[in-house]
Amino acid sequence: MSRPNTESDDREADKKLLMESGLFDIEWYGKNNPELSGVSLLDHYLDFGGYEGRAAGPTFDGGWYLRNNPDVASAGAHPLLHYIKFGRAEGRPSGPAPDDLENELESEQDRALRKSLIMESGLFDIEWYGKNNPELSGISLLDHYLDFGGYEGRAAGPSFDGGWYLRNNPDVASAGAHPLLHYIKFGRAEGRFIGLNERQRRLVIDNLTRMGGFDCSIDSEGVSDWISAITVIRGVGNGTIFSAWKGILSNIRRAPANLVFVSAGDKSTNAAYFHYLKAATSRMVASDDVLFVVCGPWYEPEDPRMPRAESVLKLSDHTFDLPPHDVARLVETLIFALRPKTVFNFNCVHLWEVMRQRGAALSNISDLVAFLPEGFDGGKAAASAEMYFRDCFDSVKKFFVVSEREKKRLIDMFFLAEAISNKIHVVPEDSCASVRCLTARS
Repeated sequence: MSRPNTESDDREADKKLLMESGLFDIEWYGKNNPELSGVSLLDHYLDFGGYEGRAAGPTFDGGWYLRNNPDVASAGAHPLLHYIKFGRAEGRPSGPAPDDLENELESEQDRALRKSLIMESGLFDIEWYGKNNPELSGISLLDHYLDFGGYEGRAAGPSFDGGWYLRNNPDVASAGAHPLLHYIKFGRAEGRFIGLNERQRRLVIDNLTRMGGFDCSIDSEGVSDWISAITVIRGVGNGTIFSAWKGILSNIRRAPANLVFVSAGDKSTNAAYFHYLKAATSRMVASDDVLFVVCGPWYEPEDPRMPRAESVLKLSDHTFDLPPHDVARLVETLIFALRPKTVFNFNCVHLWEVMRQRGAALSNISDLVAFLPEGFDGGKAAASAEMYFRDCFDSVKKFFVVSEREKKRLIDMFFLAEAISNKIHVVPEDSCASVRCLTARS
């Protein structure tokens, strides 16, 4: 981050500009950077402090200026000198507008609070941060992480990797939020996962190595995302649930764009069931790249209407001796590992349970979509949906029904507000017959 100013011809002129700007407060700078005792404060700010994003005084925060002017930051310019020479004339603000002060780092009080949150979280390890970022020697490590390191995705310590958090929470990344501060203020309460500490990573890597036989490069992050997903299952590496997860992994060779969870049919109807299901879901998720996850007994008649074997994951083959709550944990883990664009629930009770308990966290990974069977307030096909519908209002992006009449009935029955009503969609007309056939035999 430091970038000494070596243009000797302009050095004295630049010093003069800084001092005459009224924005560099040498007494304030010394007081707020006590580690600079004994060095020339003006020289330090000119050669290092400005490029590091340190505040020049109470009225100019170089870190804020660089974050809000990425062209200046990418050019490697000194923030205060840029503002004096160009920014002021270009109409660039030297700090946030008064109305935005509540959300900015400008006040000393607010900045101190954010520092306190980071230090008290137990996730920022200042000694570890310095050891793993040796190029930061001589500067304030906490200030660096607050102003730069977090946004750059650097790990705050062995237990919090900001880069991983941003990759796995694209809404946080797109908002330009500081990953650790976001987790402290919002993510923890929302149930967002923060990955593994180093000891856990070593344990899971050992387990994966012993497992073998599966493709750990299922996405761009490779094994690290499998590791993170596996640890959604508490007690990883032990017992029946881990054996089930191992079996599931061995049957997955790619990451599909869409996961469709379905209840299996009986021996005589599976082929027809999937023939209709493929027709319906291809319209509702607008993609043929689908992995069907079957949550129940499964038969395989020789029938051309059946999906290809690689398009079906028979969950019951691996979970027949697990209690329902463990199956739900495996379903959650599968979504977390594959991170599909869409997760479609065709009345799978295990997925309904996951959507009820962890919907807020999973909706940050995938679009959650659910089909509500006709006759929703009664009947075998509707039983699971009826139990969970209200609890999933906020996390599910779309609900599908077979008719406008059914949509109106649901709105009236649950007294739905407009925001929720707008999430209910009618299945495309050419798929309605397929869906009615499915729900009639469920």
